[in-house]
Parts: sequence; structure tokens; C-alpha cells
Amino acid sequence: MSKFMYVKGKKIKDQDGKDILLKGVGLGGWMLPEGYMWGSHGYYNRPRRFEELVSFYMGEDASNWWNKYYKTWISEQDFILIKEHGYNSVRLPLNYRLLMDENDKDETVVFNEYGFDMIDYTIEQCKLNGLYLVLDLHGAPGGQTGANIDDSKDDYPHLYENEIYQKQLITLWVEIANRYKDNETVCMYDLLNEPIPHNFKELNKYLEPLHEKMIQAIREVDTNHIICIEGNNWASDFSTITKKLDDNLVLHFHKYWNPPSIEQIQRFLDKREELDLPLYMGEGGENDLYWYSSNFKMYDQLKISWNFWAYKKRKNHNSIISFDLPDNWENIFNKDERIPKEQGVELLNQFLYNIRFENCEINSDVTDSLFYKDKFFTTGGSYDFFGKGKSFQVGEKFDDSPIRKNDRTHICNGDGEEFKGVWGCHNKEQQEQELFPFVKGNHGDFYDYSFYVTKDVKETKRISISHNGLDADFYINGEIIRACNEEGKFTFKFTAKKGLNRLSIEPVNDGVIKIITFK
Repeated sequence: MSKFMYVKGKKIKDQDGKDILLKGVGLGGWMLPEGYMWGSHGYYNRPRRFEELVSFYMGEDASNWWNKYYKTWISEQDFILIKEHGYNSVRLPLNYRLLMDENDKDETVVFNEYGFDMIDYTIEQCKLNGLYLVLDLHGAPGGQTGANIDDSKDDYPHLYENEIYQKQLITLWVEIANRYKDNETVCMYDLLNEPIPHNFKELNKYLEPLHEKMIQAIREVDTNHIICIEGNNWASDFSTITKKLDDNLVLHFHKYWNPPSIEQIQRFLDKREELDLPLYMGEGGENDLYWYSSNFKMYDQLKISWNFWAYKKRKNHNSIISFDLPDNWENIFNKDERIPKEQGVELLNQFLYNIRFENCEINSDVTDSLFYKDKFFTTGGSYDFFGKGKSFQVGEKFDDSPIRKNDRTHICNGDGEEFKGVWGCHNKEQQEQELFPFVKGNHGDFYDYSFYVTKDVKETKRISISHNGLDADFYINGEIIRACNEEGKFTFKFTAKKGLNRLSIEPVNDGVIKIITFK
């Protein structure tokens, strides 16, 4: 037994030596607020600019306002909710400016206990609720991304060409590792979030050597914790990861707005095989419910740990909790026409009130979709990802599907015609169902759809399956189920068992499997 989570080959092991998949949420907007989370899409889109804004309106009371913000954006109730919803971990985005004083002149680092107190509070709450914690350096000295998400000064990643920032970075990580080297709640150090976007690709050559220096320095004080490294270009490119830098290492990628299809992540799977290391999908979200129930099931079935982004933001239906913006809130972001200061103060204080946990809306259907459990829906094209003969079987192979190409199934629209996917739903409402990927089945095919039931006692569940011209046999966990077919929809009830279940659809004619709804 180990006191700490650790890596063994392509798997992550818990303290008892059992396989574990991290399934968590990202606490974005807390220690590093991003513009869209506050409903701002212009100049005010990062912490240092929000600080300008708050200081302009709050004056000497700005520091007090920020103290209230940090105590309100995430609170004890949030950690309780995260655990109750079934997650086992959180990823905490860190801004270096809360952990140390900003210094552009030399490599001297003066630490700020305020930020470390926030980490300590998060550890305390995670421990109380049985959650693991990933420490994620989202904003590094000098900037590792060169964008609002790393609190950049001028939208350039100066870190890689400036030795002062690199030495500060390593000093910071050594301090973090030294403080938490014996902490069992902390499970992983995420060294640099989304380093080097494609528009700075000339800097790619600096990334792996910097990772190597950071790991060597951390290992001098902490040999216990897993270290996590991300690829370049928004954590989507592993070409800069050429060797196994540590045995207790996890490979970390992000995936947004992509079709739920294995070929979309094949390059990450290949790197997992090449280096014999586990995968962690550390950010994915900002989409609709169908996308969640499809992609996150794929990660589970391919044994990839994951983290949903983001737990909380302004009013929406695709984060776990959300809050209303104050009336006329957008006026506060107008730099050219400032509103009266008393109105700005009123809006900022109303914002603090609105973000309180008790004033937020809990979107339980997001969690149900991420875990494909209890009440959710999926699509015909989102059958399981265990492969041919296990999750699906086709007699007549189809080579022109835009997704799941290697399966050679017929992914189509509702009319059985060419499917043209739309994968982005950033901060928007649920997209039209006719834009979802369906599957055209034929006699002799089968398609499996896994789902979870979380109740402790047996209960009657209802499934409905919309279709176009389909006749089929249906099975739950291998037992045939009699279904009623009316107006293009099959419906049936069955007694559910707690845990993992499997719906199998076996077409007896040509027809399209469209939306599958679990209630």
C-alpha cells in the first residue's frame, strides 16, 4: 500500500493499489477569473483587468471586495455538492500572482500566504468530502499561454524566452511541492496549463526542456506525487512530448467542440502506448448535454481520467451551477463611457450577492449527462466505444461517415442522409436535435448503449427511442424487453438495477436510431 496515488504503466492507482479514473470538475473563475464566466467578452477578460475595474469603482474598498469574492465564488457547500453529484476530484486553477509577488526585474520570489491559504482551504474541504485535488498552474510567471487564461500582460508567453520567469516558475513549484509533499489529498501537480498556442509555435522547442527542469527540481523535494504535463497548442498536441520524463507521470490533453469519435483522440491514445503512461483529459465541456453523455462515456470506456470545465459560470445550462448576472451588468464593462461610480459599486455588490451558492441554479442534468446516469439522453450515433463485436456489429459496412470512421457504421441525419456535424455549443442553448449524429441500422446489426442507475433500491425506469422507419428488438442486460411503438417512438419500462446497465438495439429492418432518452 502507498500513502499516495501513483502511476503504474498506463494506469493510475489509488492508495490501496486499485485502478482509479479521476472524474472531477475544474474550479475555474475562482483564483483566476476568466471574462466569459463573468459575462464579459471584451477588454475585461482576465484577473489583472478585473482588478483595474474593481479598483476604479470600489477605490479603497477594492481589497475587501476581492476578499468577499474569493470566499463566495467557491464555498463549503460547493465541495459538498461536488461529492454528492458523484465526482471524486477537483482541479484547482492557480494564478501565480496570488501565490507570489509579481516581479519582472530579477529572479527573487516573495511568497504570498493569501494564495496558499486558499490552497489549504481547498485541501481541507476536499479531505472532508473525500475528494482528490489536482493543483493546476493556470497562470505562470511571464505567461505560458499568452492570453487571458494565464492573466497575460500583453498576450505573449514570455516565460519561454526569459530566464528570470523560468527561475521564478521553478522556485514556485518547488515551494508548492515542499509544502504539500506529505499531503495525501493532493494527488497531482499539473505543471503548466495549455502552454504555447499554435500562433507561437516557434516557441515549442522550449517546452520539453522546461518540463524536464521543473520535474527534476520538484523531485528533489517531493518523490510522492504524480506530475502531469500538457501538450502544446491548447493541450491538444503531444508532438512536443518525445520521452518519458518521469515514471510517476500523467499525459494531459484538453478537448472541446470535437465529435464523439475515437479518431479525434487517437494521437493521444498512441502516445499513451508509446510512453506507457496514463491519460488525463483535464478540460472538456462548454457544450450541450448530448455531447457530454457521448464524449465522457468515451473517456470512461477507453480508461481515460477526466475533468469537466467549468464547474461554475454566469447563467447557462451547460455548467454544474450557474448564477444570474445583475440587471444592466454589461454597462460596467464599457471603458469608453463609464457609468457613475455609485452605480458601479451597486452592480459589483449585487454580483457578489448573485454568486452566493444559495442564489445559484444547480444544473443536475449536466452531471447526469457526464455520468450517463439516471435521467439523460444520448443519440443513436453514440453507441458504446468498446469496438466491433462488443459494442456494435454491422453487416453492410459504410465508408463515408464523417465520424466513427473506423467503425464503418452509417452515421446519418434523421432522414438517413448525409450527416453534417455541429460540435460547438459554447455558452449557448441546447442545439437542435436534428443536428445530432444518428445511426442507420440494418437487419443483423446491433448497437449497445451503457447507462448507470444510482438508486439503492430497484425502481421502474422508462426508456424512449425516437426513430425513422425502424423496427427492432430491445434488450436490457441481455433480457428482451417488449416495447410500444407509436408515432415514431419506441417506449418501454423495466425494473432497473443499481450500477451499470446496458441497452442493446437489434434492428430487424433498415431504419434510423435517433434519440434515446432515459428517465
